[in-house]
Amino acid sequence: MHVPIVIVAPLALFGIWCLACAWGWFQTRRRVLEVPSVTTASLVAGPVEVTGRVVGTAEVRTPFSGRICAWWHVEVQTGTRDAFGQWHWTTRYTESSSAPFLVMDDAGYLSVQATTADVTAGGLVIEPPPGREVPRPCERFMQVRNLGMRHVWGMGPMRFVERSLVEGTTVCVLGQAETTVLDAGTAAALATGTDELPFRSAASTLANGGSMRRGFAGAPLRVAAVSAKSMTGRDVFWIGMGIVGLTALGVGLWTVVPLMRHLVTASH
Repeated sequence: MHVPIVIVAPLALFGIWCLACAWGWFQTRRRVLEVPSVTTASLVAGPVEVTGRVVGTAEVRTPFSGRICAWWHVEVQTGTRDAFGQWHWTTRYTESSSAPFLVMDDAGYLSVQATTADVTAGGLVIEPPPGREVPRPCERFMQVRNLGMRHVWGMGPMRFVERSLVEGTTVCVLGQAETTVLDAGTAAALATGTDELPFRSAASTLANGGSMRRGFAGAPLRVAAVSAKSMTGRDVFWIGMGIVGLTALGVGLWTVVPLMRHLVTASH
């Protein structure tokens, strides 16, 4: 009994598609694993990953919760609800604090400009819950920014996502590093900071330094709570996708070879 070609062909094509997707993930993952994890003492220009503690270079407050932090990012989102009761959110406006922050270890510092970075570390505040009235600080935020569509967005469910990095948070930064020197103004601000952090006053005396403004290989700058080299659920998913694709392609080829042989024999 031969499997019809209408079944074999889609199975083989599905296997090829899964393998292509998994191969793209593998290429990206390989580039990340090749990036050296260094300290600021051995910092060189190029792709690196640095782990350290966050220190602010200016007094910054989050727009909604009003907390003092080293960096913040907010998003204005509108939501829709599907037939299964699940919420889907669309980002309408984003803004990040422009002041850079430092990532320090025992040997030196890294100045990070995270305006367009992919930041997953730090605290996350989401308000209001779906169906609740928009809080007054969020309304003032849209009014001050003169967001012309705010009245249209307010006709449906809205929420505001606020992420912030407070001083002392341990982060892993992955991107394109550049060697630099801490300027006198920043050094003075760190040495005379109001926050009593034991590593803040030592910043002006550190000899090793660098800066990071962008990612590498087309990816955005990454600031996360764990190393980019750590295995995540997404990595497990793509590994599974590759196994499924290889299996589907193998089954497709295993069934199509006898079918082609049968067609050749029947033609003679």
